[in-house]
Amino acid sequence: MRLVDISDKADEFPEQECPSCGLHVEAGHETCPWCHYEFPPQKPAVRWMAWLFACLLILPLMWILDRIF
Repeated sequence: MRLVDISDKADEFPEQECPSCGLHVEAGHETCPWCHYEFPPQKPAVRWMAWLFACLLILPLMWILDRIF
């Protein structure tokens, strides 16, 4: 009998947790099959805003470290 490592399968089937009932649902589902919670659609602009915000925080830090060292 061969045991399958769950971490190997984690990349193949990404999951998300339902905030209503806690059921693990495959990513991409619009509703939870158990409680019918509707997952909000993900917006690509949020990811770009996060990267922009991170860069705007890192640049002043680099400038300060450059002045110190």
